[in-house]
Amino acid sequence: MINKRQIILLIFVFIVVIGVVSFIYTRSSPTTTTPSSSTQKECSWNGLAPGTSTREELIQALGSPTSEKAIDDNKDVLSFPSENKYWPNEVTITTQNTIESIRVRRFGDENRSLSEETKKLGGEPTMLYGPDTMSDIYLFVFLQKGVAFRANKEKNTIYDSYYFSPTTIEGFLQLSIASGYSVTQQKQNYAL
Repeated sequence: MINKRQIILLIFVFIVVIGVVSFIYTRSSPTTTTPSSSTQKECSWNGLAPGTSTREELIQALGSPTSEKAIDDNKDVLSFPSENKYWPNEVTITTQNTIESIRVRRFGDENRSLSEETKKLGGEPTMLYGPDTMSDIYLFVFLQKGVAFRANKEKNTIYDSYYFSPTTIEGFLQLSIASGYSVTQQKQNYAL
């Protein structure tokens, strides 16, 4: 016959097992972020939201692209006119025909500064090192907002704005726009 002490022990073991299983499950499941409506506004451009807007919606909003090229993992990059005639805006499309990311050229846009954008978004961005680090140009990423800026902090100048679905640093580094960027500064080797 089961006594009161054995029932309490059985209940305690059951609760511990449930706790351990839920802990393991939450630690092993991938971290994804569903954008809230305010975040959706921040990580969108011209009404286009990465992760949800489609190729068709993109062409409806911006017209036909000036060029299109295939890149890694069967993604396409569509180019559209920007305010700078030499550097087009670029939109990366996934194999599911949704927008992965948007790159907007800002070079020469004196109405936007890194300090103002940082203040508007709130919080501190993650600073990534990349191909322009030797020129004091870094990628400042607001992971939870779905926005990044390629900018020179000293000059307070933004060269490019990037829009993507909010994600983790690991998820961001998997995006095409993060190619060549790292959380640590890489040693530059130059042959003389």
